[in-house]
Amino acid sequence: MGRRVLKTRVVTTPSFFNETADDPATAQPADLRGDDISVPCLSLPVRTEPKDLYSRVKYWDDMADPLAEPSTPSGDFHGVTPPNNLPRSPFDAIEEPGLARSTTASEDALAALDTAQTTGLQNRVPDAATEVDCPPEEIEVDPNGDTLLTLGQGGSAVKLRVQSHIVGAASAVLAEKSRFRSWLKLKAGQLHHLELADEGPCTAPAMKTICEAIHFRSNMDDTVPGARELVEIGTLSERYEFTNALRPWSINWLRQARKRASIPDLKELLIAAQMLDAYTEYSRISFDLIRLHIGPFKYGEGLAPDFLVYLELRRASMVSEVNEIVQSATGALSTLSIGIRSEIGLAWARHVCDRGLWPLGRMSRESSVEGILKELEGFEEPRHLLQGKDPCGCRQAGLNLQGKFVGARSVVYASRAGLCLDCVVTGGRSRERAACRLQHDKSRGLVG
Repeated sequence: MGRRVLKTRVVTTPSFFNETADDPATAQPADLRGDDISVPCLSLPVRTEPKDLYSRVKYWDDMADPLAEPSTPSGDFHGVTPPNNLPRSPFDAIEEPGLARSTTASEDALAALDTAQTTGLQNRVPDAATEVDCPPEEIEVDPNGDTLLTLGQGGSAVKLRVQSHIVGAASAVLAEKSRFRSWLKLKAGQLHHLELADEGPCTAPAMKTICEAIHFRSNMDDTVPGARELVEIGTLSERYEFTNALRPWSINWLRQARKRASIPDLKELLIAAQMLDAYTEYSRISFDLIRLHIGPFKYGEGLAPDFLVYLELRRASMVSEVNEIVQSATGALSTLSIGIRSEIGLAWARHVCDRGLWPLGRMSRESSVEGILKELEGFEEPRHLLQGKDPCGCRQAGLNLQGKFVGARSVVYASRAGLCLDCVVTGGRSRERAACRLQHDKSRGLVG
């Protein structure tokens, strides 16, 4: 009886926990201070950033947060993604062709091993991250189109059937690529081919949305891309200069997506608004992000450091405005006359401080600006005590502190001003700021 040699492969797991990574950034003491409000001075790491804005977002999102307390994410190796060659089960390391067998076994043992291997492979759960809905090989944006816009290479390439004169009018980059092909005479039924080898199937949905918009094959109200798809659309729009042609659609997409966006979605919409050059929606999205963001803006939140500085300055300014309103309201307690009312007023003032409503240093780190305002509006004033009689029999008017707290929202949100896209892009340089498309008070800085 011949012998069968069992091939085995020994997989060595890399030592993730012995690697030491350099600290990507360091925190500096606060330099900007207001009424018990400090803005951290963000120190930028000396590293080379990718030129593509979406790549910059992913680049900074992967960096550590120097201002936050260290934490261990659940479900990974302390933030380090294991390589793809690690086995998910013992059966991954068995029976791979091309490797020499180092162990011999009987026929019964080999049969049992084959059964166990087959059972194990059948019970394996595929990784959800690898399940990608592949678009069809050819997508007809315009059934009468004369050009196939090919994304990618080889068998995985995706082709969009479009009109060359429409695509060329919308994109100067694609017009240059297809200029020499327009002179070629084709037989009946043949199509021009415009290849974008740098793209892939993953960009096909975004490019399909762009082509449907410029071909007027899309319903502006019914088709609203998500936040991540808008970032991909913005990336392609910036790369192939679709920005001006897409402006009517992009403004509506951003406006509709902003209505139902979460905080992570708002960060992606802010990036998309910049790449799509939607300066009005950029200001509105940044305003929503500033008022809803919990605590200060820090590294590792999906935004580049220069954006984080501008957002944090505006958020700290809002908190300072609320702090001044609360301070002026509670300061009126010192005007109470000596006696029972004065003691009650001082006790109530201490209660305000104990709850962290003033000063707002602690609450501003644990809540959003919107959360602080809701907390103030829900605070009940002991009105019946503050409006009672003094021992001398005199009656004084109530302080109406809660009314001032309720009015704080209208004071802080009066301008509803976010960031100015032109100021952010130019870095706030005085010569270029005079041409801002969004009218705003330039004495307030990078604010719309």
